[in-house]
Amino acid sequence: MFFDFVFCYSYDKIDANTVNPILEEYENLMKKNEVKENVINIYDCHFGIKLYFKTNDKESLYNDSRNFITIIGDFSPKLKSGLKINNIKQSLLISLIEKFENNLDYDVVNNIKGNFLIIYLNKLNNNIKIINNRFGISPFYYTFVNNHIVLTSNLKLIHKILPSSIINETALVERELFNYTLGNKTLLKNVYSLRPSEILSYKKGRLDSKIYWTPVELYNSNKLSEEEAIETGERIFKNAVEIRSNDREKLCASLTGGFDGRTILSVLNQNKDIKFYSFGIKGSLNISIPEKIARDLNLNYEPILLDKEYEKVYPEFAEKVVLFSDCLRTIVSANYPYAFSKLSNHSDVVLTGIFGSELLRTFQNVGLMVTDNFVEINNSNNSLDVWNKIKEKLLSESYLDRDLIEKYFNEVKENFDLNIWEKIKNLSKNERFYIYLILVGLRGYFGGEVHSERFYATNRFPYLDDDFVEFIFKSPFAGVYSNVLNPTPNQRFRSQYFYAKIMEMNRSELLKYQTDHGFTASYILSRFPLLKIAIPYLVNSKIKKIRKYKEFKPIDWGEIYLKEQSQNIFLKSYYFDERLKNDFISKKWKKNYQRFFKAISLSIWENI
Repeated sequence: MFFDFVFCYSYDKIDANTVNPILEEYENLMKKNEVKENVINIYDCHFGIKLYFKTNDKESLYNDSRNFITIIGDFSPKLKSGLKINNIKQSLLISLIEKFENNLDYDVVNNIKGNFLIIYLNKLNNNIKIINNRFGISPFYYTFVNNHIVLTSNLKLIHKILPSSIINETALVERELFNYTLGNKTLLKNVYSLRPSEILSYKKGRLDSKIYWTPVELYNSNKLSEEEAIETGERIFKNAVEIRSNDREKLCASLTGGFDGRTILSVLNQNKDIKFYSFGIKGSLNISIPEKIARDLNLNYEPILLDKEYEKVYPEFAEKVVLFSDCLRTIVSANYPYAFSKLSNHSDVVLTGIFGSELLRTFQNVGLMVTDNFVEINNSNNSLDVWNKIKEKLLSESYLDRDLIEKYFNEVKENFDLNIWEKIKNLSKNERFYIYLILVGLRGYFGGEVHSERFYATNRFPYLDDDFVEFIFKSPFAGVYSNVLNPTPNQRFRSQYFYAKIMEMNRSELLKYQTDHGFTASYILSRFPLLKIAIPYLVNSKIKKIRKYKEFKPIDWGEIYLKEQSQNIFLKSYYFDERLKNDFISKKWKKNYQRFFKAISLSIWENI
């Protein structure tokens, strides 16, 4: 599959003086990032494109005298399409071309699913169609350079090719409030991000946009019975795992102390050469639990220890995660590209359990995915009083220059109202939360993770399969119907029921293994499950508190970077006031290291 690209197009004949420097800068940037994979170059009278891929995947591209089409990323047929899983890519591309020629854009997106971007050019009428997938997890960007549209998966490329490109100050304030930018904003002015489910049409210099799907459509009053949900869910989940693993004889798969990875394991084809992994510090439950499972079941498992070896290369991967994620992730997340750099020696595909807990289970943690600012806005029905309080808190606590906050805060609220609130205001409080989680939180948080890993291997995530997400919203035990942030004990228990049933039906021996919360999946299926779960859960929580249990050491690792970065590029941003430097010198940043690392990561991205 293609994992990184740049595409330049002009309705008139392309200008070599504009396009060639862009393609050359992109190639230089990839070499600097030590990307050594294969590349396809196509240069036509109206467009030029560079596509990087790890395995020979020319079936994701079709080019003749009339049409050009390519699909970046992973795609497969939806269950209802009736198309077979294997050997369909070229025939699917041709069928998509026929639908485009007949202006059946919606038929195109209704038949395929995945984490993909479609680029289609009709060479006869010079019409371009660009289609993003439903959830828009991987970010894609576009801008205009000398009457050319430039589309890419690499925001840093645009930052380099446009000397006039400057940081979008409104986006900085949004980032402080919500951790991510909203709508089609990016960190750069006049550079736009494709929104989830967006179709762009570009013809004769005119750009049109439409949204073909919204997660509001997921809410369904016709819920399945428990029996129907288990039977239907198992079939759909097996399909989601199969289509993400059937094209590789060798692959990697996450196996942690929780339910997400072991549920994937329960339905995974064991005839393949699979390396299971988890990461954490030595002695952590996310290492010890999968080690025991692997030992008992004779699995090929490699713990990726975040130890002395990791600490030696931490400064390198701290900058890589910021650069590769387009600043969607901070230096705290250096372990993600680090782990994938190791896993890439075995396979270029990694199955992970991301999105599982966030959609299946009850949501309880405010922080990186969903900030307390959104929670307060949502709970108050977008009250102006709450916005004013948030502004005062931002002026008091943020490292951003106060003048920037004063100048752009009202614009941020207007942007929030337009891009978020107008879409969700007529929903219930719980529904608004989950729609926001899908539109912004999951996309920003996991999108940064997936994007930062792509140079090493492709992260495939069965839990965000389009068919499976539709099933989740029809199921009677999904966390999306629980009390947001304050679920009842029964709701918390019910949201884990699906995992246990799938394991029971496929590999029941997995039920006996403890989770990182202290209980086993077998308790969920037993009589009086809440009573059986409560005692080990409470004991486990108490032990962790007494021992000051840690899975990671973000402050220690952050200090390694701060000491080794002698040029202090993390302090060279124009957009932060003296509090950033003062907290660095006094080490007060440790009290809220996430806020500090978010600030310095932007400075790193600017100057790297």
